[in-house]
Amino acid sequence: MGGWLDSEFGDFRVTKTPGLGTLNPVGFDYKGNALVAAPTWNFAVIVRHEVPLFGWGSLIPQYDLNYRSKTYLDPQMADPISQEGYYLHNFRIAYRTPDERIELAFWVSNLLDEEYKVDAFDLTRGDNTILEVWGEPRTYGVTLSLGW
Repeated sequence: MGGWLDSEFGDFRVTKTPGLGTLNPVGFDYKGNALVAAPTWNFAVIVRHEVPLFGWGSLIPQYDLNYRSKTYLDPQMADPISQEGYYLHNFRIAYRTPDERIELAFWVSNLLDEEYKVDAFDLTRGDNTILEVWGEPRTYGVTLSLGW
């Protein structure tokens, strides 16, 4: 599954105060700039296969890959407030009993421990800082599912 998005602001003008203690507002025109957090390209691939264990249940390995192209996290399209394209790899393997009532799964999300921003806040006018919100690091766990 994938997507292509051609997005831009049609008419977006704002007035901002350049910094603390400054009274002269400055106008900004973002017309034609890309929408915030809107990648041009994205896709996801899932590969899953159930392997029967000859009456002993089944093993179900699963791999999924997600991609997002460069995104801007602010309408000004500044590189420090953007995220380059990145891939996320996830893996899961499960054992399911023959009656399909119990499943035990081991999983890893963000297998390669990719560092990626999901949001950013430009505070450079007042504090000369950009606050960044980062995505989840590599996580792993075990899931037990019971169905009666």
